[in-house]
Amino acid sequence: MRHFPKFQLVVSAIVFICVGATIPAFGQTEAAPTPTNRSFCEQPDDLRVRMIDEAERKVFTVRRLEFTGNTYTGDRELRRRMVLLQEGDIFEKKNLETAPKRLSRMKTIYPVTKVDIKVFLDRKTKDVDFVVCIRQKPRKQSK
Repeated sequence: MRHFPKFQLVVSAIVFICVGATIPAFGQTEAAPTPTNRSFCEQPDDLRVRMIDEAERKVFTVRRLEFTGNTYTGDRELRRRMVLLQEGDIFEKKNLETAPKRLSRMKTIYPVTKVDIKVFLDRKTKDVDFVVCIRQKPRKQSK
């Protein structure tokens, strides 16, 4: 095990938190999702289906809607397309099925499916969080 001086440890911890780098003394961290690294967005289908069914059956509220992978498409534009799935609304399964279709109409991103949406439940407060993983199309270069 490697020992760091206190200052180096603090600087390394900040890099670890902000960038997702690794610190030998603390191990590995999960990298932020990018178009080439989509492991963050993977969630077993059966788990996702069970959580969606539970969220609708027990009347959960949408607490957080987050987008990841969007580098030049604005968050506001993405939220405008997800009009049926807004923070603070009661969760309905039909809205989760319709929202990705509306989002997929955008020309700047690749089509979004239910597989690209990661679901998190907070059973104590009856809240559901969604992370929508976006893959952006390359921008056209002007000549």
